[in-house]
Amino acid sequence: MKQSNKRTVALYCRVAREDGYAIETQQKTLIQFAVGKGYINPVCYADNGVSGTTLHRPAFAELAKDIKTGKVQMVIVKDLSRIGRNIFEVLKWIDDCRKADIEIISMCEGVLTERNEQYQPYHIMLAAYARAKGGGCI
Repeated sequence: MKQSNKRTVALYCRVAREDGYAIETQQKTLIQFAVGKGYINPVCYADNGVSGTTLHRPAFAELAKDIKTGKVQMVIVKDLSRIGRNIFEVLKWIDDCRKADIEIISMCEGVLTERNEQYQPYHIMLAAYARAKGGGCI
């Protein structure tokens, strides 16, 4: 039997075009992933119909606030492109989270807040590929 993890886990979803089915599917997938890892009662933050070209989005802003106040210790996303499409903004956000001891996990790319600096170029390449591909797992 898996032990439940007491960390407060946030699930972040985003789709550029408003689509109830797509955002709901993303949420269900993330919930299954989180529960499968032993994280109970994850909190969902969803930006439906909001472009990823900027990090200035309603649910993402709420997530950032909850991270800053210590309410959230881990964030799980479907893939790197769900955080955003601007590689530099995304990498800065991931680095800020890493420095604050917030773990960021992508279902497709793995742990994005690795302490090992050799992962930085890897994340740049993943972000570029995700942007060119239009999202999704590699």
